[in-house]
Amino acid sequence: MKTKLPTLEQLNDESFVKELEYMRTHLNEAGVNEEAAKHGDGDVVADSCDNPAGTVPYRLYAHLSTTFDDGVILDIGTLYGSSALALSYNTKNQVKSYDLAEKSKIAQKMTRENIDWNIMDFRKDESIEWDKVKMIVIDTNHTGDQESEFMKFLIAKDWKGIMCFDDIKLNMPMKDFWECFDDDIKADVTELGHGVFNAESPDKTCGTGFVELDLE
Repeated sequence: MKTKLPTLEQLNDESFVKELEYMRTHLNEAGVNEEAAKHGDGDVVADSCDNPAGTVPYRLYAHLSTTFDDGVILDIGTLYGSSALALSYNTKNQVKSYDLAEKSKIAQKMTRENIDWNIMDFRKDESIEWDKVKMIVIDTNHTGDQESEFMKFLIAKDWKGIMCFDDIKLNMPMKDFWECFDDDIKADVTELGHGVFNAESPDKTCGTGFVELDLE
């Protein structure tokens, strides 16, 4: 891999974790936990801010945002905004977050200068300057088919950069999708990213995949 990936120790370093406390502030101010409770979801703030790398992927995303400057990061699948917040760690980059679900509108209550929230299909956003997009995170419906359609779109764009896929081990369609990538351009970074499914299902693994597309 051309991208130098961090160690688990780096991601869980106390000083680095303290620098990510802005996530907790924004999530609390937006009332994310209250919105999550309406949909039967758990404590989003604690899940995003207190769990270590290797359990949730947010510290990994924050670190990867520091591997370049002056770029655009696409966050596909806003949900409650945690991924976008983590990706905004490097304020020299701009994050554009996308979702179609109504409940993701709660994220728009969070004001952070380098995040642009969008309720739309990213493929229809003609304002994206693709030559500036350096990183894409995809965390959507985990059907495998949807992820494949996204990849076809990006290949047609001849896009190049780094990608993270959430939940590559969640189900068989996602496992099959992950196997489609050549070994020399991908890395299973689950131990640095999204590990267990949740506290109630400690034996169920979600998985995080990292891909480099034609990096020079």
